[in-house]
Amino acid sequence: MGWMIASGIIVLIGVFVLFNKTKNKQIESGFSINFITTGLALIVESFGTFSDKVFGFLSGNESNNNTLQLVTGFILIVIGIWMNRYIKNKLSILNLLGVKERRIEEHRQDVGLNQFEFKEREIDLSRYVKKMDQGRYDEATEMIKLKMQSFYAENKEVKKGYTGTAPIPLTMYAGYCDKGAPTIEFFEYHKLDSNYMKLNKSKKRIFPSKRSNEELKLKKPLAAINQIDTASEVVLGVSITMEVKPNDVQQFNAPFVELSIDTPRQNAIMYEDQLQEYKKVIFDSLITLSGKSNIKKIHLLLSCQSSLVFELGKIITTDTYMKEIINYNYVTNSNPCYNWGISFNSQGTNFIQC
Repeated sequence: MGWMIASGIIVLIGVFVLFNKTKNKQIESGFSINFITTGLALIVESFGTFSDKVFGFLSGNESNNNTLQLVTGFILIVIGIWMNRYIKNKLSILNLLGVKERRIEEHRQDVGLNQFEFKEREIDLSRYVKKMDQGRYDEATEMIKLKMQSFYAENKEVKKGYTGTAPIPLTMYAGYCDKGAPTIEFFEYHKLDSNYMKLNKSKKRIFPSKRSNEELKLKKPLAAINQIDTASEVVLGVSITMEVKPNDVQQFNAPFVELSIDTPRQNAIMYEDQLQEYKKVIFDSLITLSGKSNIKKIHLLLSCQSSLVFELGKIITTDTYMKEIINYNYVTNSNPCYNWGISFNSQGTNFIQC
């Protein structure tokens, strides 16, 4: 009787876990645990009940364990453990599509992924690339919000990846909406080679003074910028893929602070730790500018890869210590060059038409 009760309890635990995981959209994880608990129940039951043992002892016939049931139980446990490891190693990639043919599914060989190792979750924002107004902004941001919630709700234990070609302000907004597990793998599209690359860890240097990537730094010290201590608005430009030119920022009529690498170029960010380093430099600059009592608004102009924009969105906060930050969309040969943006402030986010 004891073995049967123990077996029953194990099965009930498995059913409860499966139900709970399914409710939280972790179906695969629930089935893996259910395999393990069912296997344990079969193993426990294979040793027979107490009455079987007593009858075998009184009759002089030794009660044999159910070998087939025992082996089946072990097989189910092995399958459950394998499934659990497979799920935890699986990658779920968020793709903010700005160009429809930029699906990583069609370029999986570029980054060494097979079709069973990852699943791609797309947010198609291509229809918002050429035109934006208040109505389209409301539509796009609501879709991003719902899709981001869905992306992080499903299989919370699965590793998360990111790629994207969507407009910069919408990419930052997606990062701002990110409330899930940390993104651990980033993929960038090479326009010249028409393929994808994964941002890996940079190689450790024997001599720490020798950098594996260019430093992102101020072009001019803050103290040397005119009106930085009196202006109520300031422009922070980030030049990584292309230079943010002084002529393009004249529409803001505000002091221009520029962070830049020595040679801005396409796909300048090659490593994950380089990405995190640049993110910290930009965030620290935002904090420094927010700390100036005269500054009320920061115009953030980003010329960089999508992964950096997405990661910046995660740390852009609407807490009161951060001044209003407006991130803009850039259009070449347009007047003005920065034609719309999204404002992040203590009241939340708003659409800005230039």
